[in-house]
Amino acid sequence: MQPFATAMAVLAMGAAVSAQTFNIKLDGMQEVPPVGTMGTGTAKITLDVATGAVQVDGTYKDLSSPATMAHIHGPAAAGASAGILIGLTTTGGTTGSFLGGGTLTPTEVNDMLAGLHYVNVHTGLFTAGEIRGQIVAPGSATPYGGNPPGSLALIAGAVKINSTMTLGIDNPLGTQSVGSVPFLALSFGQDPGFVVSGTGTLIPGWGMSGPSGELLIAVAPPNPFEVLSGSPWTGPGNPAPIVVPIPNQLSIVGVKAYAQGLLVDPFATPTFGLTNALALDVGL
Repeated sequence: MQPFATAMAVLAMGAAVSAQTFNIKLDGMQEVPPVGTMGTGTAKITLDVATGAVQVDGTYKDLSSPATMAHIHGPAAAGASAGILIGLTTTGGTTGSFLGGGTLTPTEVNDMLAGLHYVNVHTGLFTAGEIRGQIVAPGSATPYGGNPPGSLALIAGAVKINSTMTLGIDNPLGTQSVGSVPFLALSFGQDPGFVVSGTGTLIPGWGMSGPSGELLIAVAPPNPFEVLSGSPWTGPGNPAPIVVPIPNQLSIVGVKAYAQGLLVDPFATPTFGLTNALALDVGL
């Protein structure tokens, strides 16, 4: 097994005892058949993979008539319909909220991780459902930290299972030499200093834009769980690409990892340049 796949297997074991969070949008176009409505909604769904406990907290607005009920339905992919799994409580008329929860069976947990559940809000005018949202984790790469913006970015692919993501390492300020060697470190957590204060641990001599650079990922064992290298950097605006495969494991959907890059310049000072970091949410 490749190192990254091995680490993802470890993450999968962690995922089995941790909460998976899905943030979704609801609208009429996701209904079957589609519903012409100005109504929209958002919801946060939290799933404990180990116990099957699921909690929903959502809002809706601009429905054509007052909401009458809401549910989690499944199993059904986008474009298909299925029966009710869990009932939710609605509060309000054409604008309001819905919430509730229940417990899923192990099979239903796997169905939710596979994107086969959806939230449906029913109204008096559209009794079969006016707005719907598929419960899926699309995957994301969110930058954070005080090092130069754009020094680490998702430049190709997607942060989702059975796929590859390409992260690009750049020194947008041009303070290092062409030919500097890029490294990418992947971690289970953020730097503890960043978690506490919002500023990573300052490493003297490792700054792209100043005397120090922020360490933004956890590096205490077992971190980083993977360190990769790529082709030499060719200059500002040309990120050095590093391709990272993501295995096809449903259990890592919704799991978060963290990435930070480093440019090593053997020709000049600063020799080391830390990039910004990315919070990677693994999607479906």
